[in-house]
Amino acid sequence: MPISPADRERVAASRLFRGVDVDAVRGLWDPARLRAASEGAVLLTPERANHEVCVLLAGRVEVRVGIEGVTPPRVLGPGECFGEVSLIDGQPPSATVTAAAPIRLFALDEALVWELVDTQPAFSRNLLYVLCGRTRMENAALAESQRARADAEQKASLDALTGIRNRRWMDAAFRRQLERSAFGGEPVAMLMFDLDDFKGFNDRHGHAAGDAALRAAARVFDASLRPGDLLARYGGEEFVALLPGADLKSAVEVAERLRRAVEREPLVDVDDRALPSITVSIGAAPVSPHESLEVALERADRALYRAKDGGRNRVCT
Repeated sequence: MPISPADRERVAASRLFRGVDVDAVRGLWDPARLRAASEGAVLLTPERANHEVCVLLAGRVEVRVGIEGVTPPRVLGPGECFGEVSLIDGQPPSATVTAAAPIRLFALDEALVWELVDTQPAFSRNLLYVLCGRTRMENAALAESQRARADAEQKASLDALTGIRNRRWMDAAFRRQLERSAFGGEPVAMLMFDLDDFKGFNDRHGHAAGDAALRAAARVFDASLRPGDLLARYGGEEFVALLPGADLKSAVEVAERLRRAVEREPLVDVDDRALPSITVSIGAAPVSPHESLEVALERADRALYRAKDGGRNRVCT
């Protein structure tokens, strides 16, 4: 069936064909260029090579670049086009294009696109405008995707209850810091903290009060450590800190300061009622050059055990 006058007008009014002498282009009105697709049809995908530029005559398509569910798609309507970037650079598409409604489109094969570029200055100019706009759109989408990914990674590294870093983050960050300290020849020490009689505190005052105690302890640790120290929740009521540049004597001084600060920290429950103060036992241990994280943690844990066994609310090495 020949292309209708209405569809010819739609093509001529599209972004790519503004100012183009459409009647002078051989083979432009081949009926095979007209296509239809139902809602949900995938028209372009990074998994499939593309050799066409498609002009949308009716309906809407969604163009998605970045993380699905995080980066919002761009919606294109009649007169817009897609597929031009991957056709020109010969690479797989960087976006996924999906029909957001039943659509009709007009497809330009690769040979025709290059003929239009060679013979129609207006088409070349329009194509440049489209490419510039597409580049800006994709750059913005990729930047948003990167921000979303960084935000997701940040959230994944935080302990949901206390707001400080979690053990997953600790495993990677502590190892990196140990390598840096060994390479630079600087001392490094580790502190392991454990809230005293935490189970009994929970049994007497409830789990909500226990959560308040954990948050308070984490807040004190975070505020009392030095700039550059690393802190994470190790699990349960245990926390661990890595102190770059600290020898054992300095680490014990830091630990004593933290122990006293926790003891003085006022505690309240969810109803702002006062709770008994908590105390913390701390194990301090030096980390030998090129020592593994696991060995360092084990040594700090043994020091912590001595602090607990020696009466709690104390620092041991």
